[in-house]
Amino acid sequence: MKLKTWHKVLIALAIGILIGIIAGCVSGGRIARNMNDYTSSESKKEEKEKVKPTVTPTPEISSSSVSESSEEAVDPEEYKEYLSEASEELSTETGNINNLSIYKELYSELVNGNYPRHDYDTSAFGVSEKTGKREYLDTKNYVSRSGIDVSEYNGEVDWTKVRDAGYEFVFIRLGYRGYESGHLNLDVYFKQNLEGAKAAGLDVGVYFFSQAISREEAREEAAYVIENLGGTELQLPIMYDCEVISFDKARTDNQTGKEVSENTAEFCAAIEKAGYRAGYYANLKWEFFMLDMELLKDYEVWFAGYEELPSTPYKFNYWQYSDKGEVPGIAAETDLNLQMIPADQVKEDTKKAEEQQAGQQQAEQQQTGQQQTGQQQAEQQQAEQQ
Repeated sequence: MKLKTWHKVLIALAIGILIGIIAGCVSGGRIARNMNDYTSSESKKEEKEKVKPTVTPTPEISSSSVSESSEEAVDPEEYKEYLSEASEELSTETGNINNLSIYKELYSELVNGNYPRHDYDTSAFGVSEKTGKREYLDTKNYVSRSGIDVSEYNGEVDWTKVRDAGYEFVFIRLGYRGYESGHLNLDVYFKQNLEGAKAAGLDVGVYFFSQAISREEAREEAAYVIENLGGTELQLPIMYDCEVISFDKARTDNQTGKEVSENTAEFCAAIEKAGYRAGYYANLKWEFFMLDMELLKDYEVWFAGYEELPSTPYKFNYWQYSDKGEVPGIAAETDLNLQMIPADQVKEDTKKAEEQQAGQQQAEQQQTGQQQTGQQQAEQQQAEQQ
């Protein structure tokens, strides 16, 4: 049966429309996947193996195409997708997030002026010639300390060796919520790590790997943490670690940034109410596309960025700069961290420590004097009786 020419035209048009719809769905799905393509060491470890995320190549658009009129020519969704990928590939020459070869002028617009910014001199971040560790060299304003974070996936830890290697603090995973079941679980090595680290003299903080899907569940996680600490004194904050599970279906897949931010705030508020310091864990993509950091501005920040310099423009107190550290006393690869402490705070803490030590010495001297006086009086009474 022969088709007339107009029949052929209609069929061709129908096929073209169908192809366009399919292509749009595929493109939309790719954008959605990339926006959820954040997989840090902890979420990968939930399956007891490291699964590398699949990243779609970025569009090959030269920086020369950026101009005042370029915003009209750039598809917003494609631009947003590109930025979310490019945020993981910032130049390591400076810590300035505007240092992008593509879309750098537009990229700077993502920086929210209402969020607290850090005032670190990015050129002062370097590697110590003496220890070989990352450090902050501008000690006039800030002092840095080296630390690690561990969970059951690091296995047995010899904390004496960790301390002797120059690490001064640790974040220990207390537990996690299952990303499918939603059950709360205690890290197998939590108590052992807590006792070992404190006995070795390290400053200790803990973190909880969250998969909460409501504020109620976030409060439940906070209560679980507090219960399992049992009043243990901590020198560092309790961190809320919420991450996307990109390698499997998870109960948190459909959460919005607003919901995650509210859950984080709920957890941190409950932790502070119990008398502990609170904070949260995030990388640059989450800071730009997920978290309302104005809502979270009162809490400490544990920033994750595996680069030579911290890429975030926003405030952070701890920088997790590597997940492949080789640490004496730990057989597995270990996350490495840098703590940033204001120099004035260090001076104040040192003064308080010295005053406390002097007070203890004075109390000991008074006690010794009283004991000596009592002994002398007893001897004198005994001599008089004789």
